Amino acid sequence: MAEEQMPSEGGASEGSRQNKKKIIIGVSIVVALIVIFIVILLLLLGSCTHHHTMVYHPAVSPTCESTGSVQYWHCEECGNDYIDEEGSERIEDVTIDMLPHIEVTEAGKAATCTEEGYTERKYCRSCGEEIAAREVIPALGHEIPEGGFSVVKEAGCTEEGLETCVCARCGDTIERTIPAKGHTEEIVPGTPATCTAEGKSDGIRCSVCGEVLKEGETIPKTAHRYGETVVKVSAGCNSTGVGERVCGFCGDVKREMIPALGHDPVSEDVPATCETSGRKGRVVCGRCGEVLEEGEIVPPLGHEIVGNECINCPATASEGLEFKWSNNSEEYYMLAGIGTCTDTHILVPDVYDDGVNGEHPVKSILNSAFEGCTSIITISIPHSINGIGVSAFADCTALVSVTLGENVRTLGALVFENCSSLIGVRFKGSTEYWNVRNDPADSEGIRVTDSLDDPAEAAELFTGKYVTYSWFISGSRRSGYLFLD
Repeated sequence: MAEEQMPSEGGASEGSRQNKKKIIIGVSIVVALIVIFIVILLLLLGSCTHHHTMVYHPAVSPTCESTGSVQYWHCEECGNDYIDEEGSERIEDVTIDMLPHIEVTEAGKAATCTEEGYTERKYCRSCGEEIAAREVIPALGHEIPEGGFSVVKEAGCTEEGLETCVCARCGDTIERTIPAKGHTEEIVPGTPATCTAEGKSDGIRCSVCGEVLKEGETIPKTAHRYGETVVKVSAGCNSTGVGERVCGFCGDVKREMIPALGHDPVSEDVPATCETSGRKGRVVCGRCGEVLEEGEIVPPLGHEIVGNECINCPATASEGLEFKWSNNSEEYYMLAGIGTCTDTHILVPDVYDDGVNGEHPVKSILNSAFEGCTSIITISIPHSINGIGVSAFADCTALVSVTLGENVRTLGALVFENCSSLIGVRFKGSTEYWNVRNDPADSEGIRVTDSLDDPAEAAELFTGKYVTYSWFISGSRRSGYLFLD
C-alpha cells in the first residue's frame, strides 16, 4: 500500500487563502444581490417612501344606469389606488364601464274611425327606463264620401234639419243635424214721443216667416225740454228774482221765481295783538256788505316785557326815552319823557343803563313824562314799574291802549286826562284793593268797586268818573312803593 502523502505546511496555507477568497466573493455577491433587490423593490414601489394608510373599496358591479368599479385599496397619504392592502401593485383606473340597455318593444295599435290608436313603446328590461314613449294616435274620424252629405230634411227658422252619408272607410251611416237658421230680424220702426203726443218704441219681426218677435211699446209723452234758467231779474239778499226757461221742442215758456239769497254771514273777528286793536263778534254779509252784528272792539293786548323784550312778539324796548337817576340810597331809574324816541308803540324797558350809573331797574314814571305826546298809540309798562306820576299821559290824544305791569301800585291824578282815544287799560297784576282819592291826605280813599278786569271799563273809569283822582292799592304807602301824587 502506498503511503498517504500529507500536505506540506506551505500547501495548507495556500488552501486556506483560497477558501477565504471564496467566502469574501460569496458574501459580496449576496450583498450585491440584496442591494439589487432593494433597488428593484423601490422601483416597483415607485418613489413612495411613506407608510401607506389604506382604505378598502369593495367591487361595485356596473349597470345600464351607472358605472362600476373593481375591488381596490386607496392610500390616503399618496392618493394612489392599489390592487391589494400591501400596495404591491398600483391601479391606474378602477372604473368599469356602464352596461348597455336591454331593449324591449311593446306593439302599438292602429286608430280607427271611432277609436284612438297608439304607437309602439320601447323600454330597458334591466332598469325599466323608457327609451321610446308610447304616443296616442287620434281616432281617424269617418271619411266623408266624395259626394258628401245628402239633405234629408231642410232646417227652418226654429226647427233643425237632417243630412246623412255612408263612411267611405268603415261603411257606417253618418247622420248630422242641420242647425235651425234662426229668425232673420228686421226692425219695425216706432215713433218718438214728444211733449205733446205719445210715441211708440221700435218693434222686431222675422223677415222670413213674418213672426212678430217684439211688439213696440207705448212711450208716454215727454216732459217739456226746458233749457237753462235765464235770469231776468237777479235775486238779492232780501229780494226775490225772476227767471225763464224755454222748452226747446214746443217753445213753451216757464217763468220761475228765484228765492232771495239771504245774507252770507262772515265773521270779521280780528284778534288783538300786542300793539293793534282787534274786533270780537262783528258779522257782515259777505255778499252785500251789510253789517249784521257790530260786535265790540278789543283793545291791544300790550307787551309783556321781560328783560327789555316782549315775550309774546319780537318787539324790544323803545330806545331814546329820557331817564333820570334816583339820587337816593335805592338805586334805580325814573322815566322822565319821550326823549328822542319816535316810536308810536312805546315799550318801557324794565332795566336801563345810562353809561354812568350802570344797569339798574326802571321803577317809576315821573309827573307829566309823556304829557301832550300826540303820536303815542300804545304804551306797555313793565313789571319793574311801581309808580306813575301826575298827568304822566295827559293830552295823549292818540293813545288807544295802556298795559300796566303787575307791580304798579300808584297812579297820579289826571294821569289819562284828555286821552280821548283810550279804549283799554289792562292790568297785568291784581285788580283788587284799588282805591282813588282827591285829597292826598286821605289815606283810606274810596274803594274802586267797578270792574277793572274789563280793559274797556277800566279805560272809562280813568278818563271819566275818576279822571281827576289819584289811584293806589291799599297799603302801598306802608309797603314802601313810590307815591307820586
